[in-house]
Amino acid sequence: MNIFFGKISQKFDVNQITEGYYQAEQNSSWFGELKIGDYVYLIGGTKIQFWQANKWDVVDGKERLYFKILNNDLGIGVNDFIALNMFRLTKPLLVLTSRSARNKAFFKLDIIQQYRLEDLTDSKFYKNEDLYRKIEIKDQSNIDNASHNIQLYRQNNELKVLNSFFFSNDVFELFRDNLNFQGNGQIRKDTTLKAISTGLQNGKNKFSASEIGLRSFYDAFFCDYKENDSVEIETEEEKTEGQSALKSENSIAEAIKLLNLKKNLIVQGAPGTGKTYIVPEIAVNLCNSESFGAERESIISQYKQLVDEKRVVFCTFHPSMDYEEFVEGIKTEIENGQVNYITSPGIFRRICEEAEKPIIIDANVGINKNSTIWKVSLMGTYDNYIRKDCLENNRIRIGWDSYGPNLQDDNKYEYGGRIVLDAFVNKMQIGDVVFSCYTNRIIDAIGVVTSEYEFDDSLGEYCRVRKVNWLVKGIHEDIFDLNNQTNMTLSTVYRLNNITLDKVFLLLEKYGYSTKNKVEKNYKPYVLIIDEINRGNISKIFGELITLLESDKRSDGDNSIKVTLPYSNTKFEVPSNLYIIGTMNTTDRSVGHIDYAVRRRFAFYTLKSNKEAIDSYYNLIKDSKTVRLTALELFDKVNDYIESKKSPDLDIEDLMIGHSYFMAEKWEDLKTKLEYEIIPLIREYEKDGIITLSADERKNLGKEWKALIN
Repeated sequence: MNIFFGKISQKFDVNQITEGYYQAEQNSSWFGELKIGDYVYLIGGTKIQFWQANKWDVVDGKERLYFKILNNDLGIGVNDFIALNMFRLTKPLLVLTSRSARNKAFFKLDIIQQYRLEDLTDSKFYKNEDLYRKIEIKDQSNIDNASHNIQLYRQNNELKVLNSFFFSNDVFELFRDNLNFQGNGQIRKDTTLKAISTGLQNGKNKFSASEIGLRSFYDAFFCDYKENDSVEIETEEEKTEGQSALKSENSIAEAIKLLNLKKNLIVQGAPGTGKTYIVPEIAVNLCNSESFGAERESIISQYKQLVDEKRVVFCTFHPSMDYEEFVEGIKTEIENGQVNYITSPGIFRRICEEAEKPIIIDANVGINKNSTIWKVSLMGTYDNYIRKDCLENNRIRIGWDSYGPNLQDDNKYEYGGRIVLDAFVNKMQIGDVVFSCYTNRIIDAIGVVTSEYEFDDSLGEYCRVRKVNWLVKGIHEDIFDLNNQTNMTLSTVYRLNNITLDKVFLLLEKYGYSTKNKVEKNYKPYVLIIDEINRGNISKIFGELITLLESDKRSDGDNSIKVTLPYSNTKFEVPSNLYIIGTMNTTDRSVGHIDYAVRRRFAFYTLKSNKEAIDSYYNLIKDSKTVRLTALELFDKVNDYIESKKSPDLDIEDLMIGHSYFMAEKWEDLKTKLEYEIIPLIREYEKDGIITLSADERKNLGKEWKALIN
């Protein structure tokens, strides 16, 4: 059985991935050794698929190799795929699974362990952890020559790797002990080097593929530790594309280095330099160092996943943005003519709360990281028969029976009843935590909600019921300080905003429920992206939280600070695992609104207009030679024009129109960009006083450039 891995980019034809074909001539180098009947792990789009080469066809005069799609989602990522122990570790497998290769799309895999076809096409098969190669640190006397894992050991105080049967010789011979280079500037290598050196010190002897990916391991120990981060370029054919990729990766590495230092970064540059384009790359690589060098499709897929996980939040500043929208404010709810004021957390406070939530490894009680903590009054305060029934029968009960089992819009609820019932019936979820209120300061039980809302009229009264697993009861805990020195109110059910899950687990530990090895502090990076950050009044939007943005003032900083928020009266701090990335247009005159107090809390990284990026773009476009030459000439002329007309106090790097304006597959597209994007932007430059033109120059603006294309 011949098995390959294949790379198909969505940017050329997304239908190739969804319909299962690759368009190229039969004798093309793109297919390598692939023949009809061979099998392929297809890396493209957001999923790894399993295909079989089936037949040739001609569509619109172009040849295509069609495949049978045997499974369109194996449920694994590229890091998992590389770690599968059925393959020999070769350079194409370690490098080209996540990097483009010119003139080749399919690479034959060296199979060292055979499995049935039924297994290889079954997603469940890949859930077996034993299939994946791990990295082990061993004593030299404890080496296992039959193991499929990578084994590291010390010999004469030097780190060695066992020449296992699954290494190809050209890979094994590249191994070098780079541990002593750690901290010299190559960020993604340092991440892997630190993990291994820490493992050596602390006695950790095994790393899974999710902890150290094999591509990162290869980069850290099989490539030179050079001044700039790089993964070895595979062939001379890749040199041009590879150098462009390295420049992009160096930008990302430098941005991440600044983020780790300051926690807050503004990516600035002229229009079209790729600020918005690069931010997802920075965010994904910050959250997952294994993604370094991954293709754009993979980056965007991971970015969307991080958004779904609430680890990345995107917003845009504008002149009307304010503190109430960004940090917290007050919103009103009207019930039966009565106005109720409710504190509403803003964008920034919400992501801070997400970043502070502990990681629940195995709480074994149904609590999850999104669990809400509720205060519930069981008939009232102190001992009563409803409280006794609830604690004995693992449930919570509230009243308001006269309104019937379901909420009705035409009911006239009294004393805030609709808000209470909406919380109990609709907002409370399975897995949420409930504190049983004994007095306005004391709780007598902590439980976890285990059922949906029920209305049990057989109870006669207090018929609204939810089942609860009481984790601890019969306690007498004063939570006044834990609740930010706030008494619980009379309302029957409401969210305890001041109580976080880490505080809940501390209480459970206090009363005998052990959470050791089940809950840990959350160190995962969370990212707030602020587009057009200079368009908002930053000092006004952040308010008193400006001080808290500094890295040493964060929750784990040497000088950590908490402030009391004005509306909720909540003690608040900025978590150390939250990073802020802003984008800023350097040609926007509103840049002056960012005062020094704000500027000194951010690092600034400038993206410059890059002629080489234009060249690299056209190298990937077929039949683009003449368009490419014209685009490059146009870039030079526009650059020279702005240089000669700009105000002397301005830098050309802050003004030169970005490379994306010069990237077009067809003549018509380049002409459209010139006429409707480049020339109008330069006219705006003149209006803003960025460049100075005479009446004649204004009238003839762009004529020479248009002549290049017409």
